[in-house]
Amino acid sequence: MNHSKARRFPWRNTNDNRSMRRRRPVPLFVVLAIALLGATCAVGSALIGAHASSDSITVSNLIHNPNSSDGHGKLIRVEGQNVAYCAQGFLSYPEVGQKLTRYGSPKIPELDYVAYHGYDGKVVTSVAGLDKGKSESTTMAAIWLAIGDKRPDLLNFVPKYDPPWHGNKAYKERWEAIKDPQIKEASWNLYQQAVAYAQAGGGGIEEGCAILWINRTPKGENKTFGYQSLVTSEKKTRVIFSKTSADASISANNGEYALEGAEYTIHHASDSSLAGTVVTDANGHAELALKPNTAYYAQETKAPKGFAINEERIEFTTAGLNSFVSTTDKPGTFTLVVCKHDAISAGAAQAGCSFEGAEYELTSDSAPGFHETATTNKEGVASFENIPLGTIHVRETKAPQGYLLDSEDHIYHVGADDLDENATLRLTPESDFDEIPVAFDIEIAKFKDEGDEGSSKQEIPAEGVCFQIISNTTGKAIGSITTDKDGYATSKGAWFGNGSNSHVAHGAIPYDPAGYTIHEDEQTIPDGFAAIEDWTIAADQIIDNCTLKYIINNHRKMSRLQIVKIDAKSGERIPLAGFSFQLLDNNKNLISQSVWYPAQSSIDTFTTGDDGSVTLPEQLATGTYYIREIAAAQPYVLAGEDVQIEISGDEPLCIATVANSPATGIAQLVKTCSEDGAALGEAEFDVRVHEDIVAPDGSVLLSAGTVVDHVKTNEEGRATTTKLPLGNGKATYEFVETKPAPGHVLASNPIVFTLTYENQDTPLVSTSCSISNIPTTVEIKKIKAGTDTPVPGVQFTLWRLEDEQTPESAKPAGSKDIAKDHNDSHDIPQLKEGCLPLTITTDQNGICRAIHLQPGIWRIKETNTANGFLLDPLIREFTVDEYGRIDGETSHKVVIENDFTKIDVSKRDITNESELAGAHLTVTDSDGTIVDEWTSTTEPHRIEALAPGSYTLTETQSPQGHDVAKSITFTVEESGEIQAIAMYDQPIQITGEIDKRQQRLTEAGEGRVYTYSLDMRNTSNTWVDECTVTDPLDCVAQGMAKVTAVITPVAQGDYDGKLNVWYQLSNDDDYFNESNVNATLEDGHDNPWLEGEGRKLDYSHWHLWEQDIDATQARILDVRDLDLKESQHICAIRFEFGSVADSFTTQQDGWTRSDLKSENDSYDKAPNKTGEGDLAPAIIQLSTTKRWGGGSSLLNSAVIDLYRNGGGPNLEDHDEDKVKQIIGRPLAQTGVDSDLIPLLASILCSFAFIAVILFPSIVRKSSRTKR
Repeated sequence: MNHSKARRFPWRNTNDNRSMRRRRPVPLFVVLAIALLGATCAVGSALIGAHASSDSITVSNLIHNPNSSDGHGKLIRVEGQNVAYCAQGFLSYPEVGQKLTRYGSPKIPELDYVAYHGYDGKVVTSVAGLDKGKSESTTMAAIWLAIGDKRPDLLNFVPKYDPPWHGNKAYKERWEAIKDPQIKEASWNLYQQAVAYAQAGGGGIEEGCAILWINRTPKGENKTFGYQSLVTSEKKTRVIFSKTSADASISANNGEYALEGAEYTIHHASDSSLAGTVVTDANGHAELALKPNTAYYAQETKAPKGFAINEERIEFTTAGLNSFVSTTDKPGTFTLVVCKHDAISAGAAQAGCSFEGAEYELTSDSAPGFHETATTNKEGVASFENIPLGTIHVRETKAPQGYLLDSEDHIYHVGADDLDENATLRLTPESDFDEIPVAFDIEIAKFKDEGDEGSSKQEIPAEGVCFQIISNTTGKAIGSITTDKDGYATSKGAWFGNGSNSHVAHGAIPYDPAGYTIHEDEQTIPDGFAAIEDWTIAADQIIDNCTLKYIINNHRKMSRLQIVKIDAKSGERIPLAGFSFQLLDNNKNLISQSVWYPAQSSIDTFTTGDDGSVTLPEQLATGTYYIREIAAAQPYVLAGEDVQIEISGDEPLCIATVANSPATGIAQLVKTCSEDGAALGEAEFDVRVHEDIVAPDGSVLLSAGTVVDHVKTNEEGRATTTKLPLGNGKATYEFVETKPAPGHVLASNPIVFTLTYENQDTPLVSTSCSISNIPTTVEIKKIKAGTDTPVPGVQFTLWRLEDEQTPESAKPAGSKDIAKDHNDSHDIPQLKEGCLPLTITTDQNGICRAIHLQPGIWRIKETNTANGFLLDPLIREFTVDEYGRIDGETSHKVVIENDFTKIDVSKRDITNESELAGAHLTVTDSDGTIVDEWTSTTEPHRIEALAPGSYTLTETQSPQGHDVAKSITFTVEESGEIQAIAMYDQPIQITGEIDKRQQRLTEAGEGRVYTYSLDMRNTSNTWVDECTVTDPLDCVAQGMAKVTAVITPVAQGDYDGKLNVWYQLSNDDDYFNESNVNATLEDGHDNPWLEGEGRKLDYSHWHLWEQDIDATQARILDVRDLDLKESQHICAIRFEFGSVADSFTTQQDGWTRSDLKSENDSYDKAPNKTGEGDLAPAIIQLSTTKRWGGGSSLLNSAVIDLYRNGGGPNLEDHDEDKVKQIIGRPLAQTGVDSDLIPLLASILCSFAFIAVILFPSIVRKSSRTKR
């Protein structure tokens, strides 16, 4: 009999079961019938709104449930067509018309979760992608499991006579009885999600969803409560409010604006009653649980930082479990008013000038990419509207006529706290835009021409000559200068314009758009000399900080030439030395002029000084000339063509301007993905000044932070800037990413590049730079629960919340259902058409990554786990913002622990449940592959993460004192609970019996032949290694008999069906057995506990009579065949069987004889068994010697020895049986008086009577003692 068995405890109930032990037994067919009835108890969906404020509900209908196990189940409907779930599935259905009393929430978190996510036909119309009927049955079964045996105070059934029991009992059996595999799996998954929800602390929108209704209608004659109580759900929609900016271009990534802190009141649209309030978080999100399929409106009561409050109602209607409401606020802005003033007059413009036409640009540090321009009106006013909050830069890009370009970078900061109640501000700086007029000077050298042309007489300075400076706009003189004793007159140090703050001007004469006329005052002309004609200074000759020099004398018209270098774009003077020119005549012949300082020399190259001008040393006669530039100063390039000029001789100084363009530069950006090197298009960058760019005159051309361009990468990942200024020859810029490529993180650091002037012949320099963007990545690390051990092979599915299909976006007929198309999707919601989920799988390090994620709210769900691990039911969320960041971080890592199967394997003693050490055990899977092996200890062996399925537990070696158990098959369930498996070993108890009988002799004397029979059997509870029967032949040792033959026994149950026969001889003390014959080792059975020779009995002085005798047929062994010496006699016989089974015996019956162990156990005729057939004992034939006569005892005994596993307590047994007989002598020979015979006969009769009376009890006592 095999006593090994497996015990499994997947549903251990920890509640007090004492009442169950006292309960009267229930017939099995009744239990099954009730279980099937419960299994068809149809549960319904959320009773939405119909009973929200009611104290009772009424059962309105019972509908056939086609998915019930027996086909007779019902779906319960209340309050019309709303459905309800049974809370006590072991009780009877409620009847139509019954009223149930509202209890409220039973506070069972698992039940709340199932009720919220379960089928209701209105909000949730499908569970796990199943149809309505199966979804309802799925929810039904999940509710059984969720309730379990919780809340007995509410849900116990109280019989009239018996102890109370839970109305939902047998919930596990009802679930097990579900026949539809889809319903069974989906309900288990829903329940597991509910368990995880409860273990995580519950709460959230699911909390309080389940509503319990108590059924107080009495049933039956006993009037006890036998009808089911019901569960409905008061579901709420999770409404997600998303705050956005009406103009993200100015508020995005601007610290002066925040989406956090917007406050709303939520009202019912029907009566404007308050439904709740929400406050947005840092991402502009807020959540509120509201009734589904209900109209509401939101009213903003407080705008977030930097935004104007939206006073309009935001109307919306909830739908499904999730609804989304977008709210938009207009970002607050401000207005900047630029008011220009004359810096010298502190008010109006200089005569003939105007503030109109000045151009300004405005950029924002806080809103990269924001760029506006404005032009002043006649009053010198320009306005910038709708400026983003934060830091701005205002720069003049074009000065009004007659005024210098304002090189100052005007910086202003306006924060959210500076705005008024309408989120606006008008900023009007009073004195930030005072303008400096263009001003210049003149110098006149006046000489008296005393000699004829060509004479050697010198020119004499004319002292005291006055020159009036007349505005051509007003026709009035604004001032005058007078020559000194050297004939020199200058305007420097004076101021001839309006106002008194003249120290800021760069000359004495303000700009006049009509120019000036220089008039020599006739009253001051030296006697004898004629006045020189008036000459005009044209507006285009007026250059700030320029000094016009004139040498005035008489006779031939000649003019001196001054070359002034100007910027080709701005028209402004270039105050740089180093521009070199040559002068060519009308035929383009090179002209040389003489210089007298520091020594006389002739030159043909004329180079500008620091003011950017050069005056030729000699006058030129009237005519056509050409100016050729031969060298340009950094950062300018050579003028391309000769400049033609005309010398008219009307003015003593002819000013010619030569325009140069500065070299510019471009930069190309190459954008790639850091993950795969792919080119990234659609990324946008501001091109911003990295360091102040200084103009050649030392002024700041562009301040650091100024945005000068905006570029966008093409499909090849390339973007090129416009032409950028080089400043004084070297300019440093930076690419600042404002919008990342789709699926990538916004670069946090600018990419700095420098453009450097090369030479005067290179108008355009270039550079390139590259950047690799990190893809928007979520990294999941899967570890074994409670450890850091990675779990490879776990599959996750990701999808965007906005891609989920809602009732409003239901797909058209025939469209694919994502959840059904992907077998591994496991409760992934249906997605909108064209939207597919992402699937990733953990590697050997337990890590998987999803990259290139688009902006939105993403969800992660584990859809396929590793073997032996439990599927994580939780859905996790994270948000990817417009800059590719996940919840504000550049990278997002999620560590998820997986529970796993835990199998505790116990090796136990079947008699006392104690753990057994020393057993070697293996577990193999259905393919026979070993998945674990170990040697047992005194504690159960834990196997972790064993994949669900069928396995076999095999004992390959038992403990020494126990027998090997049969292999058992067990099933690993998909559960994190400990699953206990027990294999039981039977303790080994070795016992055996021998039955020795004798043939009764009738007379004494030599040569009398008689026999002994030896029956033997193994009465152990198992097989033995060594079974041996030894007959020491006491009568031979006494010299009263000798052996003549042996007939071997016919036995069943011998391992190999063979035995060895051994014998010992008298007078043979020197003999030593050197044979290797050993039935225990040679019979083919395997036992690792055997050591050395394997057998325990000593064979040192034994002779082998015959080996491998067939144990299934008798053999006669004749002593004469041994050729023994006359003096040698066999004095002991041994039958060696080796290993025998627990069924080993030589006789089937006869073991219960009352005289089994009697010394007088005898038979009249020896058994005659020499062939095959029935079982038979061993027979030993002897012949008496002359020493035996009447009156002597023929004593003989035999022993059976049995050993297992080397022997020891309970592992060996020895049984002995003795017989003897006495034949009486004739009285005449004994000398006994014949009168004593009656007395002796009487005594013998008395002994015989006592033996008959006492023998059965002695035998029973002996038997008990032996056992």
